[in-house]
Amino acid sequence: MSGALTFFPPKKVWKWVDANVKKRAWYVAYFVPKLLFREEGKICWAREVLARYGGRNDVRKEMGANFYTEGWSGPASLHYQQKNEDNDNVKRWLDEMIDSLDKQIEHEKIQEERRGL
Repeated sequence: MSGALTFFPPKKVWKWVDANVKKRAWYVAYFVPKLLFREEGKICWAREVLARYGGRNDVRKEMGANFYTEGWSGPASLHYQQKNEDNDNVKRWLDEMIDSLDKQIEHEKIQEERRGL
């Protein structure tokens, strides 16, 4: 799950994005590995992109699309507990993802009710 982005030095990636944030910040969000963590000595590309560019709606939307297919193994409760975060941009994205999932659940319940499920 590391992805090709991890082969690039972070400083070069940020320099490239900063040269044209409008066109590149959302684009780099597409390529980040689908992992959100905080660990000493390791870069979490998703967290870094959100911390740097998560003030942009297009970046948060692209990150959501990227993470939508997230998977894990083991207890779901542990998986979700590890997502505690203190960066405002990362928290904003997580809040938007939760809101989106809540809306998706409500939509699906309505559709299922209409189908008699």
